Amino acid sequence: MKICKVTTLTSVHTGSGRHLQKDTEFITGNDRAVVIDDRKVLNIIGKDNIDNWIACINRGSSLMDLIRTIKPNVELDDVALRGMDLIASNITNSRTLKEQMLSGGEIPIIPGSSIKGSIRTAILNYLLAQYQKTPFHHEDVFNRREKIDDKTIMQKYFGNSPNNDLLRFLTIGDALFDYETWVCNVLSMNKVRNGIRMEPGLGQLTECIPDSVETEIRININHKQLDLNAGKKYLTNHFEFLQSYNSLFDVINAHSGKVLEAELLFWEDEKDDELVADYLEKLQLMIDIIKACKPGECVLRVGHGSGWLGMTGGWAKDDKYIPDPEIWNAIVDKARPGNRSKYSEYPFPKTRRMDNYGELLGFIKLAVVTD
Repeated sequence: MKICKVTTLTSVHTGSGRHLQKDTEFITGNDRAVVIDDRKVLNIIGKDNIDNWIACINRGSSLMDLIRTIKPNVELDDVALRGMDLIASNITNSRTLKEQMLSGGEIPIIPGSSIKGSIRTAILNYLLAQYQKTPFHHEDVFNRREKIDDKTIMQKYFGNSPNNDLLRFLTIGDALFDYETWVCNVLSMNKVRNGIRMEPGLGQLTECIPDSVETEIRININHKQLDLNAGKKYLTNHFEFLQSYNSLFDVINAHSGKVLEAELLFWEDEKDDELVADYLEKLQLMIDIIKACKPGECVLRVGHGSGWLGMTGGWAKDDKYIPDPEIWNAIVDKARPGNRSKYSEYPFPKTRRMDNYGELLGFIKLAVVTD
């Protein structure tokens, strides 16, 4: 068992699945945003105004306007369940807020499952590079319903069932950050016919764990159980990356660096564009952090904003694995449902997400502290 320090290098959003409605579920003012506490509102307006409250929700009108007819000097904190710094700008047309996942005590959290999922992606790309000697076929990446499904590949490299999964020997705790969140506007940088542009119309207010905050988590590689199961038929023989925490972190760093280096190359032809130049600078900063990692340290990307490349590692774009253009086009068709012809002149993926300051999303650093 290791204790690891977790540091957010950029804003991180792992969503709860809820989209809060502006003016009725969250409100903004004076560089602050608060989630409304229903009990506090009820204490102010009283049961006699519940129908008016429901009418506000149905109309999407401002709950604060109703409250101020009863308590004119009300402040945001008077009706707040919790508060957030508002670093987003130009939010007039924003109607919803993507809520950050919280613990039962309303503490922002990056679930251990999300961290482990990102590590799984890094390991898969490592295993493919080391051991996949033949191309994949259509049935390897699509199921009988013609939906993208990597189950066959996952079973080959991780095990044929959850009970036999190689990564069951790796456990990762939740990362709880006892810090106030902030709200940024996640924007999309797109390739378009006349160049590169930021798409403000596609912006989404998003609650994030801020950058440069720290917490600790527990990570355990169960070497005893791994040794007991080594050599059994249901366990793949490719688990050298689990021999030590340093070897695991080396695989993670190699993967993170490879994805970032590929991004630099992808945008090379547009490096003179101001937006792209700034983006490349942020990518290079992350690469430099990875290169400066000591043994027992690694950088990975989790949560919202990492895109298709972050979620998959981009292995499907490699001709070594998918040389058949028909299979690749089918993958793109599923990723761009109904839009393949519309975007056929553009590479896939063509969109990159960042906050309203042009900062990347989702990067964290792990550093072993002690046993």
